[in-house]
Amino acid sequence: MSRVCQLLLATLVVCTRAYEAAPQVLEPEETESEDVMATLSCSFPGNPPPKISWRFEAEIVHIAKRYRQTEDGSLVICPLHRSDSGVYICVADNGLEVATQHVHLVVDGDVDCGQNEECKNLQHCDFGVEKTIDANGCERCQCKQNPCNMKSCSEGSRCVLQKTIPSSDQETLFSAECIAKVKAGACPADAIRPYNDTCPQECADDADCRGVGKCCRRGCGLLCLAPATQSNTNYFFLQQFIFPAFVPVSTIKPEFPEIRKSTTPPLKIHEDSTTDEVTIDVTGTGGVTADVTSAVEVTTDATSAGEVTTDVTGAGEVTTDVTGAGEVTTDVTGAGEVTTDVTTSNEGTTEVTSAGEVTTDVTSAGEVTTDITSAGEVTTDVTSAWEVTTDVNDTGEVKTDVTGTSNNTEAGLEEFCFYDIDAGPCKNMETRYAYDSELGRCVTFQYGGCGGNQNNFPDKRYCCYYCPPVQGNRQIEE
Repeated sequence: MSRVCQLLLATLVVCTRAYEAAPQVLEPEETESEDVMATLSCSFPGNPPPKISWRFEAEIVHIAKRYRQTEDGSLVICPLHRSDSGVYICVADNGLEVATQHVHLVVDGDVDCGQNEECKNLQHCDFGVEKTIDANGCERCQCKQNPCNMKSCSEGSRCVLQKTIPSSDQETLFSAECIAKVKAGACPADAIRPYNDTCPQECADDADCRGVGKCCRRGCGLLCLAPATQSNTNYFFLQQFIFPAFVPVSTIKPEFPEIRKSTTPPLKIHEDSTTDEVTIDVTGTGGVTADVTSAVEVTTDATSAGEVTTDVTGAGEVTTDVTGAGEVTTDVTGAGEVTTDVTTSNEGTTEVTSAGEVTTDVTSAGEVTTDITSAGEVTTDVTSAWEVTTDVNDTGEVKTDVTGTSNNTEAGLEEFCFYDIDAGPCKNMETRYAYDSELGRCVTFQYGGCGGNQNNFPDKRYCCYYCPPVQGNRQIEE
């Protein structure tokens, strides 16, 4: 209300001041007590009435346990301890001014120091407990400050606490030292390790590591390790395939042989029928004989001159001649004539006969699709992933599928080349290489730093060495 008067009626300022008064000291500054209970009075009249609080020397007196404050602001201490002797400060604040009153309490008689509750409550100090003896011979305790708060370090270094434990029954000691954030030397190369999804954080920089230790990243974690030496960095990648979970990144790459060329795709024949017998004979001169019993007989002869003759009995005669010029002629008797010419551009022609539809398409990617309907279905799909599967069932249906999902080792690729590309659970992303079985070549992906599988290489040369690209997708060395 007084402030409103000051704004609206300037002539009433003197009047409003009459209603306000700063706290005034009315009690003497010293009080003595010889009883087991002490009452320290603090009377400060004022308008508005002041708020009273107490301090014991430099510390705030918390109103709890042995300390109680009355409605008039007096402080009651019960029971008294010898350590309660000292100067108490009554603080009165009514928003206009702050007034203080010092009360000197002397505890005499046979009052002891109590059970050292103050020291018991300070057992969990981060940097230890500082103990002192007051004027009454009682022990006083307080938490020690962080030693680094009083330590100044130069640029490029920071304060680090060194912990020392003298013996099992003594308190841990802390000292402050300035340590360089980046020490001499380099971190050792990452080593292969089994799958581990934890991210230990032993350090923030080199200053956290003892002695000459370096703070080195390992996957998604940081560990203190000895600096690199010639013996622990000059290792060979090709000898490190022990665990499939991790492939190391080395700054020193070994020499390795030229990338292997892919081999001729193997032929695998699967039989679905219990009555059809399939026999494959591969001779050393290039002759291939396939005998399918109980259905039709097929004979294929490949000579060294490149001529291939196929004779199918029981259903009509088929003769195929492949010349050195790339011309393919197919004569189907008894059903109609089909002629297919494969030119240097790898395009095929298609003719539909009275026996059904025949489609032959040879693309630059090596894909061949043949579909014969009406007289018995024959489907041949040759992709760029190498495996050939032929199935002859009871109804005369023949299916040949060339894929890349089986028998990969025989085709020239390691088994791990066909593992799924796995980034792992960690988040320390780095660019790595892996073999993509669908594309038939090595591609880049983001690796998290831990986990994953053996389809994981530090650069394209390693990837191409272990997982050569398929024919038609040959990669150029970088």
